[in-house]
Amino acid sequence: MKKSKISAILLVILSLSMILTSCGNKNSSSGETTEENKTSSSGEVKNITWGSASLGGSAQMMVTAIGTVVQEKDPSLHITVQSTGGSAENPRLLRNGSIDIGHTTEAYNAYVGEGIFEGEGPIEDLMVVLKTYGVEALVLTLEDSPIKSMNDLVGKKVCIGPPGSGIAQMAQAILEAYDITDKVTILNLGHNESVDSLKEGSIDVLFSFTTGGMPASYLQQLDSTSKIKAIPLDMNVLQKAFDKYKDYAGETIPEGAISCLDKPYETLASYGIQVTRKSLTEDEVYSIVKNTYENIPELENYIKLASALNIKTVLKGVPKELKIHPGAAKYFKEQGVWDDSYTIGELD
Repeated sequence: MKKSKISAILLVILSLSMILTSCGNKNSSSGETTEENKTSSSGEVKNITWGSASLGGSAQMMVTAIGTVVQEKDPSLHITVQSTGGSAENPRLLRNGSIDIGHTTEAYNAYVGEGIFEGEGPIEDLMVVLKTYGVEALVLTLEDSPIKSMNDLVGKKVCIGPPGSGIAQMAQAILEAYDITDKVTILNLGHNESVDSLKEGSIDVLFSFTTGGMPASYLQQLDSTSKIKAIPLDMNVLQKAFDKYKDYAGETIPEGAISCLDKPYETLASYGIQVTRKSLTEDEVYSIVKNTYENIPELENYIKLASALNIKTVLKGVPKELKIHPGAAKYFKEQGVWDDSYTIGELD
C-alpha cells in the first residue's frame, strides 16, 4: 500500500478517535461525570448515589442541580442522582445502603423510627448534610367568604390535598393544633380539582403551599384567575404542632408571594433536608456543602428555587435531635452559622 494511502487512513483513525474522546468527555445535566473529572489530586474518585424524588419534581431538580455543580467544582466526587419515591423511600434506601445521601422531609421520624417509619426501628446514625428549602402551608378561601379565622372553619368543607401528600399532612397538623379536626368536613382532592372546587363553591377552604416562598403551579393558577384571601395562623397555637411533630417548624411566606399577601404570612413548614449515614467522609461532605452554598447563582441557572438556599438560615427548621455530619459542621463553623445546641455526629 502506498505511503500516502497509509497516512490518509491513519489520519482518519486519529480524527475519529479524537471525536469519540471529545464526545465521551461531555457533561450531561443528569449529573454524569466526565473523563476529565475522573482525575483528582489523589487520583481517586468517590462514587456517590443521591436519592431525590419523583422525576421533574422540585426535590429531584434541586438535587440534580447540586450534584451537577458540585462534581464540576470537585472532580474527585462522582454524583449520580437517583429518582426515587422521595421523603418516605430515601431513609429506607439509606438504611439498606442503596444510596449515600437522600432527600427527605421526614428526617426526625426516620431518625427515631416514628410516624411513617413506625415499627421499622430508628436510624440512629442518620446525619444532616444540608437543608435545601422549606415547604410552607397556606390556608386560602375566596375573598368574599365570611371566613376570617381558623375557628370559622367549623362546619365547613375543607380540602387538605391529595391523600398522603406533604400538604395533607401539614394541614392535618394545623387542624389538630386548633382542635377542629373532627369539626370540619375534610376532602382529599387533587391540586387542580381543588382549585376548581374552591371557585365553584363546593369547598370552603383550600390548603395550599409554597416552596421556598414560591407558589405551587396550581396556586399560581388560582391566584391569577380568582380573588382569594389567606386565613391567618396563630404561631402560639401552632406551637402545639411544632412540639408534637419535630419535622415541622415556623416559617414566613414573604409579602407578595401571591397577590393577596400584603404582609408576611406566618405559618407551619416542613423542610427538605439532605441526610446521610457514615458512608461519606468529613472531606467529602465538606466539599458538597461548601460547593453548594458558594455556587448558588450557578445553581439558579438550573432551578430558580436554588435562591431559597441561604447559609445564614441553614439550620433553621432542622430538628435539634438530629446530628450534623462532621463535614457539614466544619463548614458551618467556618461561616459563623454553627449553633451549639446541635450535636456533631461521629464517623467510624
